[in-house]
Parts: sequence; structure tokens; C-alpha cells
Amino acid sequence: MPGEETKSFPELRHPPIVEVVCGVVFEAVPELDALMLGVYWDRRQHDFPKRQIHPALSDETSFAIGVVPMRAFLISADDQFLLQLQHDRFFMNWRATGQDYPRFSEEHGPHGLLSRMEAELEKFRHFVREKCERELVPKRIEFSKIDLLEKGRHWKDVGDLANLLPVTGVFQEVQRTDDRDVNLRFVDRGADGTVVVHIATLTDAGNAQALRIEARFVADPKPSVREAFHRGNRILNDVFFKLIPDAGRRFGTKED
Repeated sequence: MPGEETKSFPELRHPPIVEVVCGVVFEAVPELDALMLGVYWDRRQHDFPKRQIHPALSDETSFAIGVVPMRAFLISADDQFLLQLQHDRFFMNWRATGQDYPRFSEEHGPHGLLSRMEAELEKFRHFVREKCERELVPKRIEFSKIDLLEKGRHWKDVGDLANLLPVTGVFQEVQRTDDRDVNLRFVDRGADGTVVVHIATLTDAGNAQALRIEARFVADPKPSVREAFHRGNRILNDVFFKLIPDAGRRFGTKED
């Protein structure tokens, strides 16, 4: 969208991104129970032949007695795409399963994740309108990007990890061994939305083998859901390239 992604970021040839989650939280539709979601899967099983049922996500911290809301997972044959549907949420996950990252916005082509999410949301919106006689009313968006930095591929030791991701070397002066676990969480609440960054090592037998970075943007869907996602994409890209200032050399750029 004009004015939303004006800052230029290098296009990486081998980005370490492994998952993108595009979510819309809407006003609850009580009719969207597990049976109704099963009807929707029946319509969509050509595109999503696999399915699972999980407990619903909730903003509530108290325990409620009664029927437990459920969340339906609709999964593509290659596991690359996942829809998470419940009475007050719509999420689309893209997961790296060997394919190239399809990019997010139309800036890099007509088949980005934002366009796909919008198409899936519109199909679900039409179903709710038809079967429940209700409109989906968005309350907020939740947008996450998850990167995985692997030892031996992206970094060779903890010293090199600190060069790649400087924030992981903050305790380097007091470290007494070669082992290092990192578990950092940062929250920034701004007028345009909240950013949450979680950085944690994944270990094997006590040794760090990878570092997982999850950057999450939560905001009101103003002035529109589309523009809120564009704003979030710009902010999360900015987070990535500030955390990893040498990303262009480490992961290559399309200009190389």
C-alpha cells in the first residue's frame, strides 16, 4: 500500500524464515462450533485434505465451566498451509516444507501471503454469512514471522552467533563456558500496535543447535485489515534487519 512500506529492505536469496502466521480476531460467532467448522472443512477438503481438532485459543485467563470451544486445523496436502478456525479467530499459517518463501506482499509478485490470506478470509466470511447469518467484525490482527538460525549453517559457534545476532552476546564478558542458552523477550507497545520479540536457543544434549526468533505484531485493524498487515510487515522486517545487521552477507541478496 502506498506509504506503508516505503522503507527499502534487501531481498534475501536464502532467508531463514520458517513460518508466517496471519491472524484476524473477530467478534465471537457462537454458531461456529466444531460441527459447523466440520461443514466448512467438508467444502474445502480438496484444498485442505488433512484436518485436526484442538482446544480453542482464548483471551480469557479464568476457567469456564461448560462446553469447551474447539479450534479446527485445515492442512494442505504438502503441510505448507494451515488454516486455524474457531468461533472468534481466523489464522493462516505458511510453513517452510522445502519450498521457497513465497514473500508476503505484492511488492514481490502477485502471489504473496497477504493476498492468499485475504482470499481465504473472504471464503470463510462468505461461509459464516451463509450458514450463521452473521458478518465477521475484525477486532485486531495478529501477525508473526518466525526465523530459525541453525548451527553449522548460519553460525559456527556461540562467538559467531553473537556476531550474527549481537543481542545474544550481551553476557559474553561474564560467560565461563562454551555453552550458552538464550531466552530473551522484548515487548514494545506503541500507538500503531504492539511488537513482541522472543529469542530462544533450541538445545540438544545441553548444546545450542539453533536459535529461534519470533517477532509478533498485534494491532487494531485500522484503517483496514490489509493496511494493518502492511504496517506490521514493515515493522517486523525492520525488527529483523536491526537484530541481524549483517543479514545481506549472511543470507545473500538477490542483487548478488
